[in-house]
Amino acid sequence: MGRATILRRACLWTFTMLALLFIFLPSTYLLLISLEPSELEVIPRGFSDFSLKWYIRLFHQERLSGAIRESVMVGLLTAGITSFLSLLSGMSYRKLRKKSYFLGLLIFPIFVPGIIGALSLAVFFRLIHIRSSMYTVVLGHVLYALPYAVIVTLVSFSGLKEGFIEAARDLGASGLRAFKDIIFPLTRGGIVGAALFGFLLSLNEFIRAYFLSGYQETLSIYMFGQMKGGANPSIYALAGFILSVSIFLVLIALIYYSFIRYPSRTLS
Repeated sequence: MGRATILRRACLWTFTMLALLFIFLPSTYLLLISLEPSELEVIPRGFSDFSLKWYIRLFHQERLSGAIRESVMVGLLTAGITSFLSLLSGMSYRKLRKKSYFLGLLIFPIFVPGIIGALSLAVFFRLIHIRSSMYTVVLGHVLYALPYAVIVTLVSFSGLKEGFIEAARDLGASGLRAFKDIIFPLTRGGIVGAALFGFLLSLNEFIRAYFLSGYQETLSIYMFGQMKGGANPSIYALAGFILSVSIFLVLIALIYYSFIRYPSRTLS
């Protein structure tokens, strides 16, 4: 191995570590200061100084409990609708000739600024006399999360061979039976991933919730309202709670598909 190769690898690893540090350091710092029992924005000095004081106080706030329930309901509805629509998109994508146009149309909302999308939806709902509610927030979140969910689903559909479906149909399987026995088992990972994307994106989304909600209050709106009065340790604890839930859900999905759903892949 020459010096040039070693130098390239060292530069690549250095750049990778700096990028990871840039991504995870702010969230890690926020999580650590949320465990400080005092009101100072400092990291606890020792393991014995770590405290769940602010996390315990979180769940004694009735307004926060309502915001959590609202966010969970919106997230679950968004996840269900998003995964279903992304499944339909994947099945349609298989049969289209002009696939690039269809894919471009589906992912175009990614490039629309969030505030523009939220404002246009709010104006449109007002025009057709639909009052702001939890369901308008769900619709806004579905439009936001759908492009990402479709991309995840199409990745799983890329491993679906048309020969499998044709063989099932030749053996007398109906379209529903072919979907149940062939299509769904082979694309289930993408569908679950789409649902996970929908839930997490909805849980952390603020702009659309702010413009489209009525009297309801999601977690992101609650945090925004609290931050206007100045940051406090309870907000750090809430941010740490949301971060921990997001990481937990992702880890559960990784463990399931790495060691439970496809255990043979980990042994090869």
